[in-house]
Amino acid sequence: MLYGVLAFAQSRVVNGKVTDDAGSPVAFATVTEAGTNNAVTADADGNFTFRVNPDAQLTITGVGFQSQTVPATGASSVRLARSNQRLQEVVVTGLGIASRKDRLTSSQSTVKGAALAESGETSVLNGMASKASGVFVSRSGGDPGAGTYIQIRGQSTITGNLQPLFIIDGVPVSNATLGQGTDGVVQQSRMNDLNAEDVESMEVLKGAAAAALYGTRAANGVVLITTKKGRNSKKVNISLTNTYSVDKLNKSVPLQRNYGQGTNGRYGYGSNGNSRSWGDKISERAGGEDVFNTDGPYAILPDGSKRYLVSSGTADDPHGGKRSQTTYDHAKDLFEDGYYLDNTLALSGGDEKGVFYTSISNLKQDGILKAGSDYDRKTFRLNADRKFGILKLAGTFNYIHSSSDRAQQGSNISGIFLGGLRTAPDFDNTFFEGTYVDASGAQFPNRQISYRNPIGARTNSGYDNPFWILNRIKNKSTLNRVTGSFEGTINPLSWLTIVERAGIDNYTDKQLENFPSISSTFPGGQLSLQTISETQFNNDLFARGSFDLTSNLNLSVLAGFNFNHRDFENVGATVRNFINEDILNPRFDFGNSPGDARFPFNGESHIRTTAGYAQVSVGLFDQLFVDVTGRSEAASTFNNTFFYPSASIGWQFSKLSTFNNSKFLSFGKIRASYGEVGVQPEPYLLSTYYNPLVIAESYGPTLDASSQTYSGGGYARSSIKGNPDLEPERKSEFEVGTDLRFLDNRISLSGTYYKNKTTGAIFSVQVPASTGFLNINDNAAEIENKGYELDLGLNWIRSEDFSITTNIVASTNKNKVISLKGVESFFLQGFTGTSSRAVEGLPLGVLW
Repeated sequence: MLYGVLAFAQSRVVNGKVTDDAGSPVAFATVTEAGTNNAVTADADGNFTFRVNPDAQLTITGVGFQSQTVPATGASSVRLARSNQRLQEVVVTGLGIASRKDRLTSSQSTVKGAALAESGETSVLNGMASKASGVFVSRSGGDPGAGTYIQIRGQSTITGNLQPLFIIDGVPVSNATLGQGTDGVVQQSRMNDLNAEDVESMEVLKGAAAAALYGTRAANGVVLITTKKGRNSKKVNISLTNTYSVDKLNKSVPLQRNYGQGTNGRYGYGSNGNSRSWGDKISERAGGEDVFNTDGPYAILPDGSKRYLVSSGTADDPHGGKRSQTTYDHAKDLFEDGYYLDNTLALSGGDEKGVFYTSISNLKQDGILKAGSDYDRKTFRLNADRKFGILKLAGTFNYIHSSSDRAQQGSNISGIFLGGLRTAPDFDNTFFEGTYVDASGAQFPNRQISYRNPIGARTNSGYDNPFWILNRIKNKSTLNRVTGSFEGTINPLSWLTIVERAGIDNYTDKQLENFPSISSTFPGGQLSLQTISETQFNNDLFARGSFDLTSNLNLSVLAGFNFNHRDFENVGATVRNFINEDILNPRFDFGNSPGDARFPFNGESHIRTTAGYAQVSVGLFDQLFVDVTGRSEAASTFNNTFFYPSASIGWQFSKLSTFNNSKFLSFGKIRASYGEVGVQPEPYLLSTYYNPLVIAESYGPTLDASSQTYSGGGYARSSIKGNPDLEPERKSEFEVGTDLRFLDNRISLSGTYYKNKTTGAIFSVQVPASTGFLNINDNAAEIENKGYELDLGLNWIRSEDFSITTNIVASTNKNKVISLKGVESFFLQGFTGTSSRAVEGLPLGVLW
């Protein structure tokens, strides 16, 4: 239902407001004087002002409603039958400004909050997977609460951040993932803190033209998230959402189970140096119970039983004392069914003066590992706005508390897979701990038992037993986060809107990592405690004017100023060689180590950015649209000021008279755009700095000047020279595309071709040793990406209460490093042997 209140003056100016049957505004409804090209578009609140002839007829159309024509005489109530069309025409663009989707002049994908909530994922980023073309989403691990990697239109930088800029309700927020590595624990993405049930919609600005207003933080795209605000229902609406999901191991690693522990076809136990799984053939053993050496040392297991050694095989008897044909699947025995339970209670409501939305939620997840893998998140959100005449005030507040425990993984001798997958198939890992009894009868409790250390005789097991890792190594995180924003909007004139928006994002993450004193990685034990905190303050002040220059020509002008400040701090310490070695009751404090094994650390960074920006939008005959933007930016991470422009054009050719009565083509638009964005250098690359002195050899430090032995005061000048001429990386992009809908909007098709190039990509370049340095950070690389994107929507069945829709997304991306300024290759990541590198003429990250 649409309701219009129309008032006339002597000048034949019509003022009205378009609302739906619930009294909520219908944003961007089109009001046309019938029989003419005279038309206006209502604003985001449904208001319009219109000059018409005395006997005019008005045609009012709105997305989701059938059009209706009524006389423009006095106050009038217009009832429109609801259409079956399910178009999502109103979208959020840069700076949180609402716009008609059909008017967009560059590529932008919409993901509705309902689709995120219904995806069955615990993270909004995981819920984005396969819902927008050109967007690659990948989990960084299977642990509960683990981070998520998202990439838009390929890799555009070598050493900079590859993640897009995330903005919630107009305010930039952090999506940091700290503590991640191939030999450690996968930490969380900070976007995991957002409750999917609170999301109204998500807009992905993929191209440089769409994201140019965000300057040096937009090279990897921008994701605009709008949270729920409530509706003008004149009552309180209560919603309770409950989700329970069971997680199962998707696929295990196939392992051989034909040969036992040992080498050269002979059985051998771990303490004998036989750490491989190419011993005797298990199927050829006699069967039954093994023959144990009961006269020697042994282990007392937790169930009270004793485990003795088994004699190794010989050339004449390859089985030795081994008889049992029992094998174990080490790729599966670590796992069980996991689950998560997610509950959200939400209240919303409002009237014509304002609306509110508030929610509380709790997500609890236990992973598929049998221990040491859990995640618990609690959130509270309050969004509200209120109108006071020409002034509208709005605010948001979100509090998050989460805690988690995750397992060691990756290329790590204390990682569950390295030891787990290398365990011989005839060794039972489930008895991971016991009391070692030597030949003299002396007992050593809480010894680790593994296939290389079957009775706990040694304090170093070579590779830690994966069950011991899950139960004894702790990797805990406790987070508290607050995000909030305040927005004031004033309309002093009918054509002018002024917006002041300020927001803050602050989190503190306390992380603990503890290796007991008999771990293989740190035989003396290691405890790391650190507190990671980040605060971001953002302020935007902008004014927007909209003018109807003629009945067929409208102009919108926006100008504003941005201030952004980010503080980051990581403070903590690492201690080793525990004095109290109680594994079952560890001391999580720095006093549990000698003075020469204490290593405090404290790192911090501060980034400040200021920018002025402007946008000019022109619409001609409500079918040809042109957008031009510019942003001039300065920041503490680089010298000078840099300008980022964009221009885009879109033509709705389906509004030509040729297509007026077309039953096949419902909508058609072609568009093209060009834009430039950037990547800020990391802080402090302009200057040469000093580091705590660490002289290392092979795999471990031999001298660490940060320890108390040297009073924690030893520093050395960095081997990397500061570069005061460093500039932001610059990415330029051209795209062309089309948006089509057919058969009364039952079929939708969007296609885009893009090509972008990053110049001045920063990486560390070698310099002659005679300079006193080894490297300098320089704008030395060029990277190119190009590809196609396709979004296809098929609405098979649609009615007011039921519909069946299929959405298909497809995309390609070809990435190539164009130049490295004479450097053959640049190391990115790796351990030994083959590594991931940047190589001229090849895709970024190629194995080399």
